[in-house]
Amino acid sequence: MQDPKVFNTMVLWSEEYCIGIKEIDAQHKKFVELAKPLFQAEDLLSKERIKEILYALREYMKRHFQEEEKYMQAVGFDALSQHIKQHEGFVQELATVVHTPAKLPIIQAKIKVIIKKFIKHIQNEDLKIKVFVEKKKDKIHTQEIEEEIFEL
Repeated sequence: MQDPKVFNTMVLWSEEYCIGIKEIDAQHKKFVELAKPLFQAEDLLSKERIKEILYALREYMKRHFQEEEKYMQAVGFDALSQHIKQHEGFVQELATVVHTPAKLPIIQAKIKVIIKKFIKHIQNEDLKIKVFVEKKKDKIHTQEIEEEIFEL
């Protein structure tokens, strides 16, 4: 497991963070990418634009977690309740950043911490979903489940 890659002050996505479930991997990558504007052209970011980015991150995270939880439920993932609690922690942590007024460098630092934790969560916890599915692959029709949940 690699530590999250950091360039400048921004955490970068790497394909090595992928768990092998195409749509979940795409959503993970998009979440990390949504934070990029907070770290680019910082002098051009208005308070409104910063709020916009933070709200977009929060809404996307909630949507992603809902879909990932539906997927885990559909495949019968045995650690679903623990996983949901971890997701709730992320949502709460991000909500705190969204609702606490702060200067951009503080927001950047907090978002960077959240993204690093998110990547560690992917590497440590979400990977368990893939392992679980691989063990049950002859009993689970993942293609159908993915098409239904992710609207492919």
